[in-house]
Amino acid sequence: TRKRTLFPYTTLFRSAPELTARSLRQLAPDKRSPLGSVTFQPASAFATAFRDLQGALPDGGVVAFIGAVSNEGATTAALCTALCAAQQDRRVIVLDCDLRRRALSRALDADEEEGILQACENPQRWRDYLGEEEETGLHFIPAGRGFNPWRTLISSPGFSDLLNELTAAYDLVVLDCPPALNTADGGAI
Repeated sequence: TRKRTLFPYTTLFRSAPELTARSLRQLAPDKRSPLGSVTFQPASAFATAFRDLQGALPDGGVVAFIGAVSNEGATTAALCTALCAAQQDRRVIVLDCDLRRRALSRALDADEEEGILQACENPQRWRDYLGEEEETGLHFIPAGRGFNPWRTLISSPGFSDLLNELTAAYDLVVLDCPPALNTADGGAI
């Protein structure tokens, strides 16, 4: 059985400072993002908040991030949490489970035709869909561009098998889920 942890990331965001244009100006123009802040400003208060979160995460298992609606910060929380875990020498992978918006895939500059749905079709071949962020080495499986609105992760029979494969290969699996009020998929995942 897989250990499941519910963690209200809103608690994290109350303590994490907002990333302002002023704080991001200290980064190179192509690195001005939450990912750039955590990667290249590890001593910043923003990065420290995500490092502090690591103590609340399980040593192994799956952690899902979900917001009520779009643009609440669930993708940022998932990405920064995964990156901080990787910086602390944990084997971590982050999955873009939001097939419609693909915010995590865009944040990682992953514009693949295939992704998590195809990995669910053949969970033993998940490495065929694995991406690696070039600056940090963070592993991820994107949401592919080939989106069929009638297919969902919940209806994919291999989703549980994929999670089992990933939890065997990684210390931590981070899921970026679709917003709860936009679709039923996020809450079901």
